[in-house]
Amino acid sequence: MRPIFISFIFLCCAVFNSAAQTDTIPGHRFYVGLQGGFLLQNNKLNKNPLYYFGNGMYAEINGGWRRRQLGWELALGHLTIRRDASKFNTYEATANDVLNAQANNTMYKNARDSGQIGNAIFRFPQSSRQQSENFKGWYILTGPAYWLNNNKKWQFQINLKGGIISRQFGYYLLNGKGISPDSITISYNATTTAVKVTPTLGKATVTPNGSFVQYGMSQNLWESLQAKKSATAINEKTGVQFIARAGAQAAYFITKNISVNAAAQYWFMPSPRMTGMDTLGGVVNATIRTNARPTTPTKTSYQLSLKQTYGDETSLGFLSASLGIRFWLGGSKAAKHQPVPSSVPAISLKHLSISVTDADNQPVKEVTIKIHKEGESDYTETITHENGQTSLLENLSPGNYTISGAKGTLTTNKVQLTTEHFKSADKVIVIKLTLQPSSLEPIH
Repeated sequence: MRPIFISFIFLCCAVFNSAAQTDTIPGHRFYVGLQGGFLLQNNKLNKNPLYYFGNGMYAEINGGWRRRQLGWELALGHLTIRRDASKFNTYEATANDVLNAQANNTMYKNARDSGQIGNAIFRFPQSSRQQSENFKGWYILTGPAYWLNNNKKWQFQINLKGGIISRQFGYYLLNGKGISPDSITISYNATTTAVKVTPTLGKATVTPNGSFVQYGMSQNLWESLQAKKSATAINEKTGVQFIARAGAQAAYFITKNISVNAAAQYWFMPSPRMTGMDTLGGVVNATIRTNARPTTPTKTSYQLSLKQTYGDETSLGFLSASLGIRFWLGGSKAAKHQPVPSSVPAISLKHLSISVTDADNQPVKEVTIKIHKEGESDYTETITHENGQTSLLENLSPGNYTISGAKGTLTTNKVQLTTEHFKSADKVIVIKLTLQPSSLEPIH
C-alpha cells in the first residue's frame, strides 16, 4: 500500500504546482487508446505456499480528458496472474521431515546428529492429480493524471487510479499416493532416549509410502468443497474486490493526434482469507542391516503422519511494464492564452512633447498651445519656453486630439492626433508646429 500512498502525495504536490507552467499549454483534449503489458513476478508471493503466484499480463481499453497539465482517465481491462505450476506439479518432502514424522523417529537420532540425512528429498509419483486455476478477472479503474513537458514530442505523465475487479482468485490442489522412487541409507540406533549416548546398531535403507495432499485456496472455496465432500469438480464463484494502480509513463507524439507510450506501474489488491495444507500419511519402510555377525537384513514399517497447515491474508502487489497507443480528439485553443507579441503593442498612455519654430526653423518662445480632445468641452493649455518647447505633458490618455498654437495675432498650423499614435512603441509623441510666416517677431 505504501507505493500507492507515496504516488498519491506526489500527484497532489504536482497539482498544486501546476500554475508554474502556463506558456503554450494546449486546450482541453480527449483521447482513447489501447494498452497492454506484463506483471513481473513477486518473489515473496511466488514462494508463499498459499499463492505460488508467477508473472501475469493485462490488456485494456482506456480513455481520458486532459486540460493543460491536469487530466482524468478511465480504463477497462482484463488481468491474469498465473500460478507457478513448477511449485506443485509433483509432491516432494524433505527426508528430515519424513523421518521426524514417523512413529519411531528416535531410531535415527545418531544419523540426524551426524548430518547423514543432509538435504535429501523424497519425491512421489508423477501420476498424482493436479488441479489449478489462475487469478483472472475484468476490472475498471479511474483516477487523476498529471502531465509534464507540454507541447513537446516527448511528454510524461504520473497517474493514480482506483476501482473494482470482478475476479476468480484461483487455487491449486495436488493429491495422490504411491511409493517414493527415492531412498536413503543412514545409520540407526537403539530407540531409547534414557542415555545421552545411544550406540549405533547398523544401517537402514529408508523409503516412504503414502498418500499426500497439498493445496492453497481461499477460505470460502475450501469451505464450499468441505460442504460438498468432493474435490473432483471445483467451481469457484466470482468475487468483486477493490483494486488500485499507480504509475508513470512516457508518451511520444508521432503526430498531433497519435501518441505511443511506455509505462511502469504498481498494482495493489487485497487478498481474501487464504488457507492451505501440506500433508503426507502412510508408512516409512526400512530395510535394516545390523553390525552384528552374521548380518541378516530385516524389514520394518512405521506409521507416518506429516501435516503442515497455513493461513494468511497478505496484500498483493505487482510491478508491471507496458506499451500502448492513444488517439487524441479535439484541438488546441492555446492562441487565446498567448500574450500579444511585442511587435504589436497595445494602446497605452503617452507623454506629449511640443515645439514651435518659425519659417526659418528658429524656435519661438511664448507661444500658447491649446490641446483639445474630441468629445470634451475643456482643453489643456501650455506655453513654449526660450528653446521653443513646452514642458512635457505626461500620461496623455488615448483619443483623438487637435493641437494648435497662437502668439498675439499669429497662429500655427494644426496637428491632429488619433488613437493610432497611441499604438506606437515609443513612449513619447513628438509634435512640431510652425508659426505662420506673415509677420514673425524675433526672439530676444
